[in-house]
Amino acid sequence: MDLQGILAFIGGLSALVLVHELGHFAVAKAVGIRVENFSIFMGQPILAVRRAKNVDSTGQRWAFRVFKWRFGLPEDAFEGSETEYAFRWIPFGGYVKMAGQSDVGEADLAGEPWEFTSKPVWARAAVVAAGPMMNVVLAIALFAGLNATYGVIGRIGIGPAPSMTAQTVEPHSFADSVGIVVGTRPILLDGIPFSTWDALEPLAEREDILTAAFVVPSGDTLHATLGKGFETLYSMGVKWEPDPVVGNLIPLEPAAKADLRVGDRIVSVDAEMVTTWSEMSLLIRRNPGRELELTVERDGRRVPVYVTPSVEIATFGVDDGVRLGIVSAIGTAFAQTWDVSKKIVLFIQQLITRAISPKYLAGPVGIFQMTGIAAEQGWATY
Repeated sequence: MDLQGILAFIGGLSALVLVHELGHFAVAKAVGIRVENFSIFMGQPILAVRRAKNVDSTGQRWAFRVFKWRFGLPEDAFEGSETEYAFRWIPFGGYVKMAGQSDVGEADLAGEPWEFTSKPVWARAAVVAAGPMMNVVLAIALFAGLNATYGVIGRIGIGPAPSMTAQTVEPHSFADSVGIVVGTRPILLDGIPFSTWDALEPLAEREDILTAAFVVPSGDTLHATLGKGFETLYSMGVKWEPDPVVGNLIPLEPAAKADLRVGDRIVSVDAEMVTTWSEMSLLIRRNPGRELELTVERDGRRVPVYVTPSVEIATFGVDDGVRLGIVSAIGTAFAQTWDVSKKIVLFIQQLITRAISPKYLAGPVGIFQMTGIAAEQGWATY
């Protein structure tokens, strides 16, 4: 992981924690709980600032601490003072320390009216709930900003089958010389059928000569020798396009909830005919949140399937997205946050019932890796 990935992980997690703690801080202040410390990051403080409630004879009100050196008012001037704000040296998260909270038991409890434990249940509940609620507010704010800036696209949660078709063939190219024409489909690579990408994955690492078989539009089989396997397949002078065939369904996404099935060939989207995956995908992406009628070929017959694409951030480029006005962006942000929240609850439920494999879970290492990858893809993805 490079420096960008490390900073992305630290920055993202710290932002979540600080916003969370800011919620506790603000509500604690509002209900009259004394907040003794609000810290950015962890460990010993690099810089700390504190304000006394009463001005001394010299007119001083502030005290500063840089590492262990103190400036301004003496420590004893802060009896019953305001919050100390600190910037600490371990770049990870942050915390709030309220009066009446003790790390070692009941030693810090004095029964004072400004202590956390002296407040009524509703006040303590509000302080506790404010942290996670601020994370929800942050999600809504981020969604709204991205909806207005990058736009939104539709997504139904399907992946393509490995079948591909030649859309264009360059004259005098290798493909042209062996007889590949528009409409040709690869069917075998080194004897392995184009049935799953997982089966072909080991071949992608090989650089030796591989044999391939293709089916041309007439139905005849064409054999060719590829110099470096996958590399030659994609550099032989052909623009390959995945067929609009469902290869997999992503759990909890709209397609999995609809009647789409693996192996379905999508032939039209809202009565508009499609012949390639990109044509089909473009129509879905341009219709976020609107119910679409997909006509699919299944078992030799055509059947309609109705599915409503979820609203996703246009992370693949601004041109792909439908930019929203401020009001629509905020309204859609509420819906997106609610949708994600429901998916989290449903995911946990399906983990418990074994409907979903635990392999979809990621621990700290997985989060670290995914955050770095997201940062490389740009701010919208991050």
